[in-house]
This record gives sequence, C-alpha cells and structure tokens, in this order.
Amino acid sequence: MNKRFLKKMNRVIAGVTLFLLLLAVLPAQSALAASATITLTTDTEEIHAGDTVEVKLTIKADATIGDFEAFLSYDDTIFEFYSAASCITGGAGFLKVADIGASPSAQERTYRIYFKALVQGECEVALYDRPVVYCYTDGTEMSVTGVNKIFQVLPSFSASSNSRLSALYLVDDQPATVNLSPAFQPETTKYYAAVDYMSDMVIVSAIAEDSLANVEVAGGKNLSHGNNEVLITVTAEDGSRTVYTIYVYRSELMEEPDDPVVEEPEEPVITLTPGISFEQTEEQTIVTEYHTYTVCKKPEEFQIPDGYVQTTLMINEIQADAYAKQGENPEEFLLLVLKNEAGEINWYRYDRVEQTLQRVNEEEYVITQVIQSNDDNLKQAIKEYEAHQSMLTFAVALLFGICFVLLMIILWLCIRRKNRG
Repeated sequence: MNKRFLKKMNRVIAGVTLFLLLLAVLPAQSALAASATITLTTDTEEIHAGDTVEVKLTIKADATIGDFEAFLSYDDTIFEFYSAASCITGGAGFLKVADIGASPSAQERTYRIYFKALVQGECEVALYDRPVVYCYTDGTEMSVTGVNKIFQVLPSFSASSNSRLSALYLVDDQPATVNLSPAFQPETTKYYAAVDYMSDMVIVSAIAEDSLANVEVAGGKNLSHGNNEVLITVTAEDGSRTVYTIYVYRSELMEEPDDPVVEEPEEPVITLTPGISFEQTEEQTIVTEYHTYTVCKKPEEFQIPDGYVQTTLMINEIQADAYAKQGENPEEFLLLVLKNEAGEINWYRYDRVEQTLQRVNEEEYVITQVIQSNDDNLKQAIKEYEAHQSMLTFAVALLFGICFVLLMIILWLCIRRKNRG
C-alpha cells in the first residue's frame, strides 16, 4: 500500500515538475525575439559646404534580415538629398526607405545615401518614427534600436571672411536720426549715442559689406534711463564674427531745452571720385559730378516708382532722401531727386559702385503703375462684356425657342387644314 502510494506521488510530482518547466521555458523562448541595431555613419572626416557626403545606414541583427521600412529626417537648409538606391525616395527634409521583397542579408545590411552640403552649419540625420526590420525566416518584426548622426559642415574653402559693416545708423521712435560718436567707420567697433527722456527705443540699420554675411541686432528696445547696450553681430560666410557695440544713453530727467546756440554750420565735403562729391551747406545738400546738382524734396507730382521705398542716403554726417528698390542691394543703386544747374528737377539714378549719376525718365519707373491701372480697367471691361454677352446669348436662345414653337404651330395648322380639305 505504501509503495503504491509512493509511486503515485512520484508520478504526480514528476508531472507537476514537467508542467512547471514547460511554463518556464515557453515564455522564455517566445521572449527571445530577434533584435537589430541601426546606425548612421560616414567615412568623411571633414565636410565643407559644397561637398558631397556619403551617409551609410547600417543594420546589424542577430538573425537573417529580410524586408526593411523606415523614415529619415534631416535639415534641408544644410543638406540636400542627392541620390540613393531606388528603394529610398523623398526630399525636402524627409526620406522614405521601403526595401520590400529584399534579398536576405546574413545579419548585416548597408544602404548608401548621398547628400550635398549646402552651407555651414549642423545637420542631424535621424530615424523618424519607428523603423521596422523583418526577420527573413519567419517574417516577424525584430526589436530595433537606432543611433542617429550629427554632421558638422564647415565653410567652403572659398568662403569669405569679411564680417565688417559698410553702413550703420540709428533713429529713435520720434523718429529722428541719432548721431553716433565717433562717426561710423567699418574698422571701429565701439560707438556712443544719446537719446532724450521721451525715447524708449532705437532702430538700428546695419548693412554688411559682404552680401553673404549675416547681421543680427540685440537690444535697442525698452531702453532704461541711463546707459544701455546694443550689440550688432556680423557673421561672415566662413563663420568669422565681428561684434559692434553701441552704448546708448537715455536722459534720466525731463530737461528743459536751453536756448539754441547759433553756430556757423560746417560744410563737410566727401569726395567719392575725382568727379563726384557731396557737400552739406546750411540749407541744402549739393552733389557735384563735373556739373552741380542740388538734392530736392520730391515734388508732389513725382510718383514714387513702383517697387521702390523711401530711404536715406547717409555718408558719414551727410544725409539725403533717396529711394531704393525692394529686393535689390541698397548699397548699389538709388534714385535721387536732383535739380541741375538749369533749374530742372528730375529723377537721377545714383550708382554707388561706379560712382556715377544718370538722368532718367519718371515714366520709365511709373509705367508699371499705369499698366496695373489699365489692367484693372481692362478686367472691369471684360466683366461687363461677359455679362452683356450672357444676356445676349439668353435673349437669342429665347427668341429661337419662340420661333421654333411658332413654326410647329404653323405646321400643325397646315396639316389639319389639308386633312379637312
């Protein structure tokens, strides 16, 4: 009896032990799914703007790799997608990898993607959303981890190092011009300026000598009483920087203006070329280019040319009203209203690079406004013509319908009369 009982107990214990072992082994086996790691690398040690960059997307797995799907993101202002395998498509900052029906790869696969480095900067090529790597043998998804890559793009070898300004001036919120001390020179980086008690901001106009340089202004708003600092940072194409500092003093008290002191006005003359100069007198600014011209306020009948905005031509302490075309480099071409020696007032085109003046026709610049006006009249006339034509078409159709009905009535009466006869 005891022996039989012991045998039964041994069998029960053995069965329970086997069952527990199966429960322990089966989840462990199902949890041991294949895994993969995705990395983005390049063999290029140094990247400059203008270079073509090969980026390698490598998958390493502990099982045979089958199909692969993923999305990549990148900064399209720094990198431009150039080429890749046919399974990689996209652009404008996003690429799609859809390698479906791929041949099996024994635990490692590499895709090569080519970008063109556009400008200096930092660009991260990263896995976007959740990449999917399938096991070739059973089609199951692998557990995937990814490593992104940050690329540092250096300036091109021909990049300019010019980080200087060609012009710098201030106006306050009155608006009134704020004088700089000392007078602006590209090599001078520290200036002083003062505004009255009522002015709580200054507007900075800064133009870089190199059109590819970037200019950033910090400060100038919500000025406190006393000293304030305005920083103008000019970053050249190759990353070189020059920082101009303006110390702006705002009066701390409302001060009564003193009696004006009448002084003899200075008459500074700036010679731009042997044949052209600007001269400031007490009441007017005079431009000389073999002939003498006087800067005038724009007459009311002179229309500001289409696409032009009013600005100020400033050469050190001398200012004159000028008009610059939007979208053009304001340093190169300006329009001035000048009076010649014969007393005639005309538009003149001032080329600041060649240092020349050329008389131009006002109609040459306002013709686009006339065309636009004529365009509006033409559109209105077309609308009226189309409305009139629609009404005429409807009237003709109605008349045609009435004639058709009358014709049918006449035919019907003729047939009826014939039948009676």
